[in-house]
This record gives sequence, structure tokens and C-alpha cells, in this order.
Amino acid sequence: MQKFGVIKNVLTDIDLDNWKKIYQQVTSTKTNEGDLCWGIDINCLAYNWFLKQVMPVIQTNFDPEVKLIFSSFIKLYSPIKIHNDIKSIPNGDSGRHYKSILIPLSVEGDKLDFKNVSTRFYDDNKNLTGTLTWEPNSILWWDSETLHDSGDFKKNNVEYKEYIITHTYVH
Repeated sequence: MQKFGVIKNVLTDIDLDNWKKIYQQVTSTKTNEGDLCWGIDINCLAYNWFLKQVMPVIQTNFDPEVKLIFSSFIKLYSPIKIHNDIKSIPNGDSGRHYKSILIPLSVEGDKLDFKNVSTRFYDDNKNLTGTLTWEPNSILWWDSETLHDSGDFKKNNVEYKEYIITHTYVH
């Protein structure tokens, strides 16, 4: 069974630009690597917007009963090391971790040329099992427990990449 994949040409540039603007209106925090991120969860004022605008895209392409753990817009300057996406399920709700959904936005502000960035996947022994090169207007996804990293985009002289990442669960 496939643990990761890509769904091509799901979104429009207009949707992505609008989504990015909304994310950047919420409170910013920092990633573990120290880069800025703007997050939405059940306690955020933008939560209802997320349920109306972003969640239907996720539900159409995945399980219609999927629920949000949290989602964030990230401008990533520092590559992220190998990890999984097991996060706390909100408000003590029951369920199991489902998918992580990455929506590429830009590479150094360019919305078309993603050839130098990827997300890489690993087995439990941290052996590389696959790489997904980013594609415009697409959704990259993986099972939440799958080990992955941000790819070493710095080796390709990429300063930063921007994306929306959403962590989900199901009952």
C-alpha cells in the first residue's frame, strides 16, 4: 500500500494566493528550525474559514470524514530533518492519525519552477524509499506516521520554499 503520493492540478494560483493571505493574518510562531509559520487549529479565529475553504479540497481528495489537527503556512529557510507527523489530536478527541497534506506555494517566490525542491520519504530504519518533487497547484500527501524530511534544498542553492502543511485525523 502506497504511503505517499501526489495529486496534480488540484488548486488554482488565485486560491493559493488567497489562502496564503488568510494564513498570514493569524498569529505567527516559529518552526523547530526557527522559521516563521502561521497556524490554524480549532482555537484559531480562522478555523471556520479553514473548514469552509480548505477542508472541502482535502475531503474531496481523501476521506470525507477527515478532521483537522492543525494547518500552517510556512516559509522554510532551514531544511527539516527526518521526522513523522504524529501530533496531539485536539481537545482529547478520539481517532487515529491520518494524512499529512502539503500544498506547495513557491520556491523563492516562483510559483512554477519547483524542480529543485522535494519531500523525501524513509522506512523505519531511515533508508530513503522515495522522493516527491514539488509540482505547482498540486497536493503532496503521506501517511502521518511515515518518516520524511524537507529534502536538502540548500544543496540546490534554494534559499527558501513556501507551503501549506495540514495534519489530519479520522475517527
